[in-house]
Amino acid sequence: MNDSETLDKVVKREIVPYDKQADVFSIDHHDHNCVITLAQFYSERVGRFMWINDRGEVRCDGDVNDNRTFFNYYVGENEIVRFVARGGKYRNFAISLTNGELRPFHTAEPPNSDMGDPSTQFVRSRGSDFDGQLVKYQSKIDSNRYLAFDQQGNPQPLGFSNNAVTAGEFICWNVAVERETAL
Repeated sequence: MNDSETLDKVVKREIVPYDKQADVFSIDHHDHNCVITLAQFYSERVGRFMWINDRGEVRCDGDVNDNRTFFNYYVGENEIVRFVARGGKYRNFAISLTNGELRPFHTAEPPNSDMGDPSTQFVRSRGSDFDGQLVKYQSKIDSNRYLAFDQQGNPQPLGFSNNAVTAGEFICWNVAVERETAL
């Protein structure tokens, strides 16, 4: 039985107006209420979500109802962000720049510290505002690389360069987890 079947959860997805999105991204998110999903914008199947499957592969063809598409969103100094899996076999693993790799996520450093594994650190750049927020995530260690997937949802090793930034654009939604308990 997979993780999504072993959880009794009530989830409400909220589309947050653009003028309130600034609050989402400007505070440090270390509690269960700060959960997001990332829908791929550049895809043959627009609206499919980033997720980590049970083989540990980061993909962008996840189902909206699967809790493996939920990520805690950690914001540090200088708008450094990290994506940490909230559900599934790889819960508490962070996505790294290489897309196909995961790193165990630990918060030993102070909550807002800019320290830690640089391959898991991204800088958000804002795009258009519709149905959520269109954003792309640029690597902190290589400013020419973006977290990116091809049109079929497959990760691009080391991300795309800025010559194809549309492949690294996502629509970000807040998710309000009202109850999530293990059976």
